Amino acid sequence: MFMLNGDFSENFHEIFKVSKSISCSDPLHITSDSLPKDHKDGWGFVNLTSDHIAHFRTSDPLCDSSEPQVNNGHLIFHMRNAAPNEPMGIHNSHPFHISTEEGDFYLAHNGWFDKEKIANFIGLKGYASENDSLIFLRFLASRHGDLQHKIRESIDISLKMGFIKSTANLMILFVDKKGKPSMFSITEASPTSNYGKYQELYRLENEKWTGIFSSSFMEFSEIKKLGKISKLERGLIYEI
Repeated sequence: MFMLNGDFSENFHEIFKVSKSISCSDPLHITSDSLPKDHKDGWGFVNLTSDHIAHFRTSDPLCDSSEPQVNNGHLIFHMRNAAPNEPMGIHNSHPFHISTEEGDFYLAHNGWFDKEKIANFIGLKGYASENDSLIFLRFLASRHGDLQHKIRESIDISLKMGFIKSTANLMILFVDKKGKPSMFSITEASPTSNYGKYQELYRLENEKWTGIFSSSFMEFSEIKKLGKISKLERGLIYEI
């Protein structure tokens, strides 16, 4: 998954080609047999500009799909490898969306949450058919304060209460009722899980746009040449 903010039109084609390659065969799989070989369980994106928002999801594999039309502005893009026993299909592709009295939340997540524990914590019934990432988004949106505080509180509670089964790599777009957007990302994981190269997120900056990418993208020279790259520190919240 990745997120972009700015004028990325000149580079999106290259980024999309790399995304297709990762969807078909993740290059980091060779580092451990426990890592996914591909990301073929659907894909989607949310794209916000000054005058429109596009939210697209499909259950088709990205490696069998054509390049979508996106525009400069805010973009979150995700290719899914489903967590064990999580529901499949178009409605379970990322990014997820919920609307509240505060505004609209869009979330892409890599990892696995314990949805039963979260659902019980927030008093959610009939959650079995919902995706773990969507249930976490409901939890995050229910917290008090601005988006950064919601992220901090939901992650801190998740670590304390054992809500995170593996990784909590999040990319979030929030649009308030006045139409003002904000984008944040964090990389975190369960204290009992192995957190290594596969779980890392990276920030990429150039003169026209800023982005955050999953670590698999860093295996491609086409991505590395696009700007200055730095690794996100685990547990910190980054805004782009």
